[in-house]
Amino acid sequence: MNDTGIGINQDEQAHIFNAFSQVEISTTRKYGGTGLGLSIVKQLCTLMGGDITLVSEKGKGSSFTVTLELPQSIQPTEIKLDNKNEIQQSNYEGVNILVVEDNKINQVIAQKQLASLGVTCDVACDGQEALTYLEHNKPKLILMDLQMPIMDGFTASRLIKENSNLTDIPIIILSASVGKEDKKRAADLGIEDFINKPFKQADLHYVLNKYVLSSVVQS
Repeated sequence: MNDTGIGINQDEQAHIFNAFSQVEISTTRKYGGTGLGLSIVKQLCTLMGGDITLVSEKGKGSSFTVTLELPQSIQPTEIKLDNKNEIQQSNYEGVNILVVEDNKINQVIAQKQLASLGVTCDVACDGQEALTYLEHNKPKLILMDLQMPIMDGFTASRLIKENSNLTDIPIIILSASVGKEDKKRAADLGIEDFINKPFKQADLHYVLNKYVLSSVVQS
């Protein structure tokens, strides 16, 4: 993948795939993000036996190359899960949730993991976009990032919980690290739960079972 963006200094390239590693703080403030996107991509490549490399020049853009060795599939392989790990996809039929996340990679990961659970989702890139979406839609659950441009997750959550038509929608915070102050603030706002980044499918399954499945079954 090539871009013509801000580029990355040579001394920063050695650490760019580490979790929470970003280019200078002024860039983070301007473009948003938590510093996890490239770390997640690196982990996915490693899990698949591949690698990701970077060629970049400050002020001229970057080029990322993903290399994977994949066998040619002749016939789809049927995957069977034992009862302990079986995911009850049928129970999520018709469930739609809202993912509020500014990082494109995290958006794609969330969409794919939710789709594999039988859940459809819509995406908002910041808190303000989420509020606009909620003017005409009412999802079963909201996954809310905290650090976003334009409007952060706490501000958006407060406005949602103050709206009598939306206050019953469970809000799950997506965060790389949650301190005591964040937990207290979330409790004061009525936010239901947290998921740590980088999140896993099991985390999504947990919150869906806890906050969505029971209401779907009852309805």
